[in-house]
Amino acid sequence: QQNRPTKYFMCGRQTMKKEDSRDSLIDIPLEDDRDESQLTGRKAAEYNKQHVIRHKKRVRTKILCALGILLALLAILAVIAVILVNVWRSTGRASLLHHAQGNSTDAAQAMQEAANEKNSEASEAQEAEESYELQEGQIRYNGKTYQYKDNLMNILCLGIDSRDGIAKEKTPGKAGQADCVILAVLDDEAKTIQLINISRDSMVPVHVYATDGSYVEDRTEQLALQYAYGNGRDWSCQLMEQAVSELFYGLPIHGYCALSMNSIASLNDTVGGVTVTVPEDLAVMQPKLFTAGDTVTLKGELAYHFVHDRDFKSTDIASNNKRIARQKAYAVAFVNQLKQGMKEDMTLPVKLYQTAEKQMVTSIGLDQAVYLCTEYMNSFFDTDNIYTIEGEVTKGEEYAEFNVDDDALYQLILDVFYEEVN
Repeated sequence: QQNRPTKYFMCGRQTMKKEDSRDSLIDIPLEDDRDESQLTGRKAAEYNKQHVIRHKKRVRTKILCALGILLALLAILAVIAVILVNVWRSTGRASLLHHAQGNSTDAAQAMQEAANEKNSEASEAQEAEESYELQEGQIRYNGKTYQYKDNLMNILCLGIDSRDGIAKEKTPGKAGQADCVILAVLDDEAKTIQLINISRDSMVPVHVYATDGSYVEDRTEQLALQYAYGNGRDWSCQLMEQAVSELFYGLPIHGYCALSMNSIASLNDTVGGVTVTVPEDLAVMQPKLFTAGDTVTLKGELAYHFVHDRDFKSTDIASNNKRIARQKAYAVAFVNQLKQGMKEDMTLPVKLYQTAEKQMVTSIGLDQAVYLCTEYMNSFFDTDNIYTIEGEVTKGEEYAEFNVDDDALYQLILDVFYEEVN
């Protein structure tokens, strides 16, 4: 066999000498010419098998390296996300405080002037109240001293009823109306959320503007109309912010958020739907959609009907109050659903913000929204945290008018925004 010429065999795409392959193949001696081709094939098969094993090892190593890099990138992104959330939280609070329409000192002064008018039972008692030395942000009422809570964030929330939405500027007088007016009160120290539902029909001084934007006069009209006299965007929101602040004796308002009623369905679905109990008035209006007493998880347009609908043709002038009751129930369910969803997905506030962006006008940036959501994710909130301003509904020349009970509103402001001090 040593005198035979060197033989070659094929392995895959490589041509190798039999004698050069002894380091990588099992050396099987050739016994005779008859078995030589068979044994050469066995060597080739063994080589291919080892080649496949080495290839699999190389692929597995590459996959493990890729997974390691991916995990490292994910870890870096998670760290960046945490840093961004913390930055947004810190900058968000600062910018909200900077925005404030009005301040606590002016609000306390306005409240004190009103208190002086109310404290008119006896001249001696009134003189004693007026001579009492007060610190900044304090008021004296009925023999007690109250201090404004500086740790509060007050956000004006508006639901705008406009058929073509609020994405574009409009002519003053035709900008739509604020059908839903809610003042959200966030307590930074107690970590509580309180909502004050203000009737759209509340009769307040409204700044009237002509179609060219020039000021005309002040009239006592429904609060909802103040939005209409703006441009349907930020100017309208600022007019509403001013009107509500004046109604609450100069209360500082730190931001506004106006949403088209058309956006309710998409926001509702972003949090996974909201579960409510159907009240009788809605079932009467929409018998094909709702059954009184049923507990349903609202999806899509059902959420819109639940929050928006009221019987405009009804002789019941208090029909808006029934809608306010539904909005109150929905608000509680929505906030709790949002809080639960954030425990599973911390990016949910960002998704909500992006969903609403095209049908929203707000002074609240993404950093402020993230701050508010993360700061109050674990806050306590139920129906006891929602207040409705007391008053009397009367029939005006054409529409219902809600006359605010000034004494009840004053006491509500003391209860929510002030604390008694010794």
